[in-house]
Amino acid sequence: MYNNLSTNCFNVAIAIARQREQSALLLTLLDFLEEHLPLHQSALYDVIGKGPIKIRQHENEVDVIDDEWLVQCYRAQKGISAPLPDGEHRYIFPIHGIGHIKHLVDIRGRVLDELEHQSLIQLITLFNSQFLLLDKNDHDALTGLLNRRAFEERLTQLLMSHQHRDHDDEHSYCFALLDIDRFKRVNDDYGHLYGDEVLILFAGMMEKVFRHEDMLFRYGGEEFAVVLNNVNIATAASILDRFRDKVAKYDFPQVGQVTVSIGFTAITRLPNTTDLIAHADKALYYSKDNGRNQVNAYEILLAQGKIAMTAQDSNDIELF
Repeated sequence: MYNNLSTNCFNVAIAIARQREQSALLLTLLDFLEEHLPLHQSALYDVIGKGPIKIRQHENEVDVIDDEWLVQCYRAQKGISAPLPDGEHRYIFPIHGIGHIKHLVDIRGRVLDELEHQSLIQLITLFNSQFLLLDKNDHDALTGLLNRRAFEERLTQLLMSHQHRDHDDEHSYCFALLDIDRFKRVNDDYGHLYGDEVLILFAGMMEKVFRHEDMLFRYGGEEFAVVLNNVNIATAASILDRFRDKVAKYDFPQVGQVTVSIGFTAITRLPNTTDLIAHADKALYYSKDNGRNQVNAYEILLAQGKIAMTAQDSNDIELF
């Protein structure tokens, strides 16, 4: 079985290279492990954040794992193996993304001989290379946030899954557009080098304020986007306003004060991303046109009569 993996490495590489999404690639990895290690148990863990390590079961949003061997693998940034009390063995491998380890693969079962172990390392290495390539393709080179390509794919996936949810499901999302105020003036007055530094620092503040489960994007130029996970409109407004306040109080090198305007909307059963973006964009432009440095929700502006509802909106929007 393991010799087959080694001699058919090319075929395995082709199968891996066909994957274009990280989530699908990770599922493919688990399928390969099940096929080539049928007598072993394999698990995938997510590494949360870039600071003090927290590890959780893949796709489990509740349980955070405290496991010394997982932590040791993360800190070593390479595969480790360890004996288990019952005579079996444990093999843990990191999956590297841009800037830090994003996942850990945990395999438990009988002790592998040298050829089996090397074949397993070869398999993990192939997957890791493709995962890193996809991670590079999905991230903005300047800020490190997810890019426009990843934005379109992930938002479409989210809307599709949201449309199939139970209408009574309390799990909810909000989508926000963030635009740095008067950013052209920063570039004109201080040069693009300082403008780029503002963008980098702004993205860094986003990563600190928003949570691991939120999705952060550089939407284009000085405009950013956030998908807030498991929030209602009031909670989203509070989180976004906290970020707005943090930006306004920050002293950007050479530039000084910079502010941000934000518009957001609840993610309902809208038919496509175009309508969702239009709602957030309408709230964003209200913020820009009425003093900047503020946060506004599309649904609240509608309820207050401050913006008009289009014919398309009237068929889709659900106020509160």
